[in-house]
Amino acid sequence: MTIPASIAHTVQQTQEWLKELRDNADLADEAEALSVLRSVLHQLRDRLTPEEAIELGAQLPIIVRGVYYEGWRPTRTPEKVRSKEKFLDEVTIKLLPRRVPPDVAVRDVLRLSPIIATQARLPM
Repeated sequence: MTIPASIAHTVQQTQEWLKELRDNADLADEAEALSVLRSVLHQLRDRLTPEEAIELGAQLPIIVRGVYYEGWRPTRTPEKVRSKEKFLDEVTIKLLPRRVPPDVAVRDVLRLSPIIATQARLPM
């Protein structure tokens, strides 16, 4: 069976992102990197307006896009997060039971792509 080039590309790009996140955040493996990526992306997504969240999602690799939209309830967004501390507290909750420092998790996810960093507009 031949895998379409677009699917092969998104698999490769997702693997590269997970390995980079694993290495930069000193995580145990790619499974933990996926958990961190999911936690941070969900927190970002939930504080954007639905239009902004869709704009960001459209620019993510296909596989990461699926993770990003997982469990999204656009009628409940945006959450009002007005401080860096509150944002990081929410990331900490999403990361549980992992004990990854939330500031490290956010920093390293934002480093994966200028698209994420540009769209994030964090209250820092």
